[in-house]
Amino acid sequence: MKKNAPRFLTGILAVLVLITLSCSMDLEPVKAGDTEVSFTIGTLLPPANALVLQNSPSARAVAPGLGYLYIRTIGGPTGSNGPFYGPFSLASGDTFTTTNIPAGTYEGIGILYATERLDDLTTEWEGQTRTFAELMRLPDDKFKLLTDDADLVDGPAPLDLLLDGRASGELLSPVTIAANKNNPLSLTLVPICGTSGITMSEIPENNVYTETGAPDRIIRKFIELDGIVLPPEYTGNLICTIAADGSPYIGTVAMFGEDGRQVGTTTTINAALTANRTVSVPWTGGDTYYLYIEYRAASLS
Repeated sequence: MKKNAPRFLTGILAVLVLITLSCSMDLEPVKAGDTEVSFTIGTLLPPANALVLQNSPSARAVAPGLGYLYIRTIGGPTGSNGPFYGPFSLASGDTFTTTNIPAGTYEGIGILYATERLDDLTTEWEGQTRTFAELMRLPDDKFKLLTDDADLVDGPAPLDLLLDGRASGELLSPVTIAANKNNPLSLTLVPICGTSGITMSEIPENNVYTETGAPDRIIRKFIELDGIVLPPEYTGNLICTIAADGSPYIGTVAMFGEDGRQVGTTTTINAALTANRTVSVPWTGGDTYYLYIEYRAASLS
């Protein structure tokens, strides 16, 4: 018999949003014999018949619709200062091809796919206010400090804090780009959440995430759910409840595992809530999940 979810999971997330009142780089045309780099940005699984597509490589952590692509190389033939490419407007599910990245072997190529333009986001770095674009152009040694969340900093990496749920990404390493041919890259995009998330507790009242929202625009972002602990034999669902307080407008909702692969199907609401709405996906054994949500609300819980 299928087991029911433990009590602390039946209300595993309440999202409370408190409202405080108060140019793309052109691509050169691809020519015969050019060195090309290409990859496909994934898309969400459709609500209908999605389970048959669950193992599709395209079912990755990407915001649906129009997004913004950024690329940063590390090492290789371009030297130790990038370069930094983007933003490129690109819809989820589309294939990106460029001839701007020279052939050669790179220590790494970082790729971000964002829900909004990131160029003018600012943060303090080494005593100065820097924009996202300025940070992406730092020399490689400083750029690595910016993106390191393990040995050199306590907590999320500085770049993770700046992005804060606005993007998913991956660092491919190492990468060899062969000359005079197309070089397709395989991506496994994972949300970059910073402080947008909670560490789960066995006490339901503690599983509440809060943030400042906006009543006049749609916010599209990822929220990290970390520290989920269940018995190995558990076969139930992971349940997220969105309350109808204030009739928040909700667009698309989806859940992803810690590897960036979509779990369960996509929920499309595209309406103001008049009753509490739950999103339920199969628990796959991981202790970290990512919720993607689109909302516009003065309060959402």
